[in-house]
Amino acid sequence: MVVMTKKWWIIGAVVLVVVALVAWFGPRLYAEYVAEDSDPAATVSTEGATAAEGELDGSWTVVPGSGTNETAAGYTVDEVLNGADVTVVGRTSDVSGTATVEDEQLRSGEIVV
Repeated sequence: MVVMTKKWWIIGAVVLVVVALVAWFGPRLYAEYVAEDSDPAATVSTEGATAAEGELDGSWTVVPGSGTNETAAGYTVDEVLNGADVTVVGRTSDVSGTATVEDEQLRSGEIVV
């Protein structure tokens, strides 16, 4: 009976050590070998814009794009996860909204992501 109890203590200790190692090194290994930066941070492009300089007044609407002109919202966050530096990048094309410009100043707007 003593041998059986000692065996379970050893198994429990080994499991505990493995769990602790995975919790400590897991995020580092993920950031180094698994995480891919395949979706770069979103940028703002004026390509295809029709307003000439000084002609910003009016109502503006976010419209869906296609190909490289896709309307998208994105973010890049540098964070520390269990002591490991990780950069998280996300993007969505589920964006809509409107804006009103008067006297070249944004007066109202709503962008929904």
